[in-house]
Amino acid sequence: MPNYGFACSCGHVEDRIVPVTQRDNPVRCPRCRAYMQRQFPVEAIRGYQPFEPFYHEALDIDITGKRQQKEAYRYFNIIEAGDTVRGARNIETSVHAPKMVPLPPTGRGLSDLQREKEQGRQIGDDMMIGVGDKAKVRVGDLPNAITLSKKDEQEIYAKSVERGMKAAAL
Repeated sequence: MPNYGFACSCGHVEDRIVPVTQRDNPVRCPRCRAYMQRQFPVEAIRGYQPFEPFYHEALDIDITGKRQQKEAYRYFNIIEAGDTVRGARNIETSVHAPKMVPLPPTGRGLSDLQREKEQGRQIGDDMMIGVGDKAKVRVGDLPNAITLSKKDEQEIYAKSVERGMKAAAL
């Protein structure tokens, strides 16, 4: 059960361990018997850092929180400008420098960007190679040249040249 602070108009303040479901129930002051007010916990303020969601123009995605921002920067392998820990400049001192304002979110997140990249990869893999109606080889079905032996490479090259010569004869 959480610990809540209560304050009375007479000046009496005390902490009480109260179930979450009963935190808004009236509590009487032991001194004057008036009802006490539940206080906002100071401990909650210590670690609180406000964050306003914004649209990141360079990444073309919305950033909705610090955790998501770190994840996006890690995904794109970038470091935030103004990061004092890594030595970047975080304050523009010139009065003539234009100040940028955050843009409102657009509804496009990192997962949307990753999904679009995967769809683009799939489209590339599904692209057909060949001439005419007999084009049945997909890019994704082609063998990886790095894993082929020299003999296999020469065989594939010879077949490719042969097919090219037949197609040119048409």
